[in-house]
Amino acid sequence: MKVSFIGLGNMGSGMAARILKANFELTVFNRSRSKMEPLLEAGAKGGASVADTVRDADVVVTSLMDDKSALDMVASGMLEAMKPGAIHLGTTTISPQCADELARIHKEAGTVYVAGPVIGRPDAAAAGELITYLAGEEQACKAVMPICRAYARMAERVSDRHSVANSLKLCVNYTAVSLIELMGEVYAFAERSGVPTEEVNNFFQHAFAAPVLKMYATKIRTRDFDGAMGFAMTAGLKDVTLMQEAHERVGVPFEIGSIIRDNNPVFFLWHINLMMLKGHVPQEDYVIPLGVADVKREGSDVTVLASGQQVHFSLKAAEALAKDGISVEVVDARSFEPFDTDTLLRSVEKTSRLVVVDEDYERGGFAAEVCAQMMEKGYDLLDAPVKRVCHPHMPIPGGYIDAYTMPTLERIESAIRDVCR
Repeated sequence: MKVSFIGLGNMGSGMAARILKANFELTVFNRSRSKMEPLLEAGAKGGASVADTVRDADVVVTSLMDDKSALDMVASGMLEAMKPGAIHLGTTTISPQCADELARIHKEAGTVYVAGPVIGRPDAAAAGELITYLAGEEQACKAVMPICRAYARMAERVSDRHSVANSLKLCVNYTAVSLIELMGEVYAFAERSGVPTEEVNNFFQHAFAAPVLKMYATKIRTRDFDGAMGFAMTAGLKDVTLMQEAHERVGVPFEIGSIIRDNNPVFFLWHINLMMLKGHVPQEDYVIPLGVADVKREGSDVTVLASGQQVHFSLKAAEALAKDGISVEVVDARSFEPFDTDTLLRSVEKTSRLVVVDEDYERGGFAAEVCAQMMEKGYDLLDAPVKRVCHPHMPIPGGYIDAYTMPTLERIESAIRDVCR
């Protein structure tokens, strides 16, 4: 099988070397000829141009930078020079829609496109330890599989739809980016708190199975950010941009994306009981802003401020109390710091009453801080004392006793009735 390889960057050079080592007849091309020299010395042929490189190839492998470079490469003479039925295996991290567009272009030209984005760093490429997901026609994926196994320890066909492979790659990338953000925040907190960072690193080493995550944990701890044999920041930012654009198209928010884009350290609290809830997801692009509360239900008699799971309990309580003529406005705090005091004050100005629902302790917790701010900034707005529905001032129990101490629908309804008397 004759193979051509275009794009000998940090990833491409290692992948091409593995293909050559697997005894494929290989022709390589790169705009900077110096990057071709090691492969030429090892026995590969060198193409004088893109068209010259792909003309006799059964499979053309590309390892480029982004959507634009992938589309430009196809339009630069590659498509016209490929022989009928030849396969283009695209390993670049591109957008899902670009993968589908490349497939369409190749089909119209009588050639075949296989999406094959790779996962791993340049050292993994050189060692043949990448992971690759393939999508496209079954026979084409089967034809390129021996090439993929030259540079990947795992190669799987995931779909007929080309975009699926690239969407899966973005899932992996988003997970990695989120964990890198998390590790940086944890190390910063540990340092400021006097926690030995080597102990935090030991935890990460035990917690993560993937070698690359173990490596990132160590690099972040030692502040090894020089990027040697890694990726430039522009490549990482490109991947984050692809993730944001992809979530816009399917209407699923990447909430950690707004955290990553914020230059300040952020702790993201996700209530485990929310994972099983279903609800409306907007189809258009949206980002949940930090420091901006959201009025989930309009009302006129009392304001209920809550967060996380307690927002859903508060909405249920509001619906039940509406049958008794009590109009409840529910405000989702969304972030504790920065906290949107202005939205809360506007709501209380309308209702004159406030109930704060929080799973923290009633003393010294978020609800206590809200009460203090109301006394300082909104005392004249209140017709009744602020009511708190929180965990009582006692040790947090476990097991079934938890149900008697945490805020419940019944406790929220009772507090609302009390403050409205």
